[in-house]
Amino acid sequence: TGPELYARHCANCHGRYDRNLLPNRSASRIRSAIRQFPAMYDLRDLTDDEVAAIAAALATPAAPRLSQSR
Repeated sequence: TGPELYARHCANCHGRYDRNLLPNRSASRIRSAIRQFPAMYDLRDLTDDEVAAIAAALATPAAPRLSQSR
C-alpha cells in the first residue's frame, strides 16, 4: 500500500508518513524528484504503480498511523 511504500522508501529522509512534510505530491512530481536528486536515485526501480500509490497516500487528508511493527 502507499503508506507502507512511503515508510519503506521515503520516511528516512522525509519523516514519518503520519507527519510527512510533503503532502499532495503528484506521481509525476515524485518521479521527477527521483530522477533529479542523487539521494533519491536508488528509488528509480519503483514501478509507476508504486509511485502512484505513494502519491495517492500523500493526497489522503488524514494520513493513518502505521503500525510500529513494520
